Amino acid sequence: MKQYIGIKVVAARPMTRGDYNIFRGWQIPADEDPADEGYVMKYENGHVQWLPKDMFESDYKEYDESTLPATAIGMVSSDYKECFQAEYKQLRIRYEKLKRMRQ
Repeated sequence: MKQYIGIKVVAARPMTRGDYNIFRGWQIPADEDPADEGYVMKYENGHVQWLPKDMFESDYKEYDESTLPATAIGMVSSDYKECFQAEYKQLRIRYEKLKRMRQ
């Protein structure tokens, strides 16, 4: 199999498995613990899902425009201008970090 890296921005907030089932209007299955901690997520296309806390927190980091991961979306763009802007942001971020480190 080939390997792939997925990059997406999602809206999310903490929600237990039980609250998610209530939110969706579903019955809580007997084999699920409604107290399980997790996050409800909404993708740009409107798809909503729930992930357990440990899985969500290992796959997603809070979006912060001043960090290198925030430039990842621009780096995979098919528009060369967006790629160039992302590279410029990366350069600025790295320069500022290096400047702080040298002080």
